[in-house]
Amino acid sequence: MVINSNDKIIFDVIVIGSGIGGSSMAAILAKNGHKVLNVEKGQHPRTTWGEATLPQLSFWMWLISERYDFPEIKILADERKVTQNIANTCGIKRSIGFAYHREGENHDMLKESHQILAPELPFQSETHYFREDVDLYMAEVSKKYGVQLMENTEVTAFKQDEKGVTITTNEGKEYQGRYLIDCSGKQSIVSKTYKLHEEPTRLKSQTRAIWNHFEGVRVFDKMFTKQELPGMKHRWHDGTLHHIFDGGWFWIIPFDNHDKSNNSICSIGLMLDCRKYPKNSSLTPEEEFEMFVNKFPTVAEQMKNAKAKKTYLGTDRIQYSSQKTVGERYFITPQAYGAVDALYSRGMISTFESMYMFLNRILGALNDDDFSLERFEKFDDLHRSQLDMHDKTVATAYKAFGNFDAWSIWVKVWIASKLYGDIWLFRSVMKCMRKPDKKILEDLDFIKAPFLEPLQKIIDLAFDLFTQAEEDKMTWSDASKAVKNALADANWLPHQQIPWAEIEKRHLDFTPELKLPSIILWGKTKSPKWVQEQMFDFLPTPLIKMKIKEKLGMKVSA
Repeated sequence: MVINSNDKIIFDVIVIGSGIGGSSMAAILAKNGHKVLNVEKGQHPRTTWGEATLPQLSFWMWLISERYDFPEIKILADERKVTQNIANTCGIKRSIGFAYHREGENHDMLKESHQILAPELPFQSETHYFREDVDLYMAEVSKKYGVQLMENTEVTAFKQDEKGVTITTNEGKEYQGRYLIDCSGKQSIVSKTYKLHEEPTRLKSQTRAIWNHFEGVRVFDKMFTKQELPGMKHRWHDGTLHHIFDGGWFWIIPFDNHDKSNNSICSIGLMLDCRKYPKNSSLTPEEEFEMFVNKFPTVAEQMKNAKAKKTYLGTDRIQYSSQKTVGERYFITPQAYGAVDALYSRGMISTFESMYMFLNRILGALNDDDFSLERFEKFDDLHRSQLDMHDKTVATAYKAFGNFDAWSIWVKVWIASKLYGDIWLFRSVMKCMRKPDKKILEDLDFIKAPFLEPLQKIIDLAFDLFTQAEEDKMTWSDASKAVKNALADANWLPHQQIPWAEIEKRHLDFTPELKLPSIILWGKTKSPKWVQEQMFDFLPTPLIKMKIKEKLGMKVSA
């Protein structure tokens, strides 16, 4: 904190936006002794997107907690701790389910569904965040560390010079800081001021959304006989359900799916491909939502007693992208840099991956009083690669929605990206647990995961071939077969443990105790040399010890 000649407080950092990401960064900066102002347009508790976690998000939170001595964020990496320490309004996420639909037909659970169960770890578990309570929790944590949170305050102007930054609010007040972090999403004041949004966006995906919270949504599993269901350890209701159809999908995120929850709400959103379903201005968001629900009998049955709890939110095309993410005295976080789609829940993963690296640099800049662009220039490439990878993945998925065989093989490609993305971070977590060392944490900064290059080749192949199939330049059967062959030829994947190229094997259960160890053993002994040396160069000893403690009924902590 600095006091200028007019006795006016100059904050070390001004953060715009107090979602989970903004509040977490503000809290960590304040915990390190810096004066932080956090400006929030709305007021907590408030609703927002980003309600379902994935292991990569939880791993990044765990790693941030270790690197910056911030235990409050580690709570968010484990649903059990969320329920115990924050609120019993959040749901569990033990399953990821995809149910394929054809207009006017009932869903065929036996032939056209995919259910995936992630490994069960003693120190983390996935969550359906009820964002009203989770965001409020982190905002309160930030205030505990000394962050000055101003709610119901909109930033209307921003300017910077070599000495710092100045913001102006809707009340006409000015606040000064040494640095500004913009977490405010598409309406970023920095992007508006410097016209940073790309027009048109470079992104390939073209989707829009309709969304609400509901009560009275049927439990999906109860709509089928025991013989029809895949017989997995966890119910479909125990996680996030995706209703897939040609041109879009629904998400179903229940918050009432465990005994400790007292929240009867279910989040449901509809994402639509603008190429196939351009916005119909003659319909309200509610009318259009109901129209699509009624196209698919199984979805309509699940929703027949559902009651909306809020006003329906309908959007235009949601994709946007920026030319850059850093400038003189400012930083634009991933959610303000660009957005793709709710599919695959990448938004928060990108935010916390970026935060993991950015905090180290901004803390150094504040201590050295040196905010030169060289400290932050690598974030332009990081945010661009995050956004473009998500975009290509989503755009390919929407193409695959048009054909079930293509969709089935694409699910396997996505599982490959998910598995290796998880293992890449699990590797660092295991190393840290075995021997705490700051160098292990620093080594993750801006390093490109080694599996990304071969994975990208398969994604690019699928995108190109599915595009040709969409344009009737080749058959969907040939396109799907070529992608299946690419997976079959990928020697960097564990084929004995996972049936990558067998599309009829649609359900994958990673919960058996020997499943993850068998993949690790393959990675350490039978995988290509680069996989052994760069992906599986760790010992899972800490996990084994925690599993033993768990079996003995002892308390497990990490």
